[in-house]
Amino acid sequence: SWKWVLVQGKIINRAPDGHALRLVGTHSDIHRRKLAEEALTVSEGRFRALFDHSPDGVMLLDAGTLRALDANDTLCRLLGIERSSVATISLADLHPPESLARVTRHLGEPGMPAEMLGDVAVRRRDASEFYADVRYSVFQSTGQRLVMAVFRDVSERRQAAQRDAIKRDLLKALAASTELETGLNLCLEAAIRVTGLDAGGIYLRDLVTDNLELRVHRGLSAEFVSAVARIAPES
Repeated sequence: SWKWVLVQGKIINRAPDGHALRLVGTHSDIHRRKLAEEALTVSEGRFRALFDHSPDGVMLLDAGTLRALDANDTLCRLLGIERSSVATISLADLHPPESLARVTRHLGEPGMPAEMLGDVAVRRRDASEFYADVRYSVFQSTGQRLVMAVFRDVSERRQAAQRDAIKRDLLKALAASTELETGLNLCLEAAIRVTGLDAGGIYLRDLVTDNLELRVHRGLSAEFVSAVARIAPES
């Protein structure tokens, strides 16, 4: 077995030619301290690996100033920023006012359980927004109070929920509709909402001529409608 030992010494007597004749010193047992330092280094390395490779966006902020200290690549992509510019961001830059108020109410003292806040608006560098489940927790590290913020993008989940709601509304409206034109307009409106487009139309096939006839449309110019109102099968 072996131990870490700190050796300190001092020469107290030298020969005329400068060679050391006598010295005094101490041997201190620092084994436990070195093991603790090594364990801390390993722990910090694991934290850095988790931080850098997390599928969620992660940011560290100073708890006093609420300015960013570091962020992983995932969050930088979500925010549309370079990692080198992270230090220019503060907590107020991350959320619009209503979401910022919601977040700051949940910033507690170190060691308090972090509460997950669902569907929080997060602001990108270009001022556009996305929604995320966020968790802010305060902790103490090497004498400094820090905030860890974890962001999980829920845009796809929200979009899926919105599509499901649109489908339910459409089915309910179609069940109450008895007119073809009304039903087609309901379908067109739902399609525009789902796709995010601002214009569109629905064609029906004429079983006699085999032409496609534009039956309902929205957001299309009169000139465009005139040009595409009827499409022959050979085209």
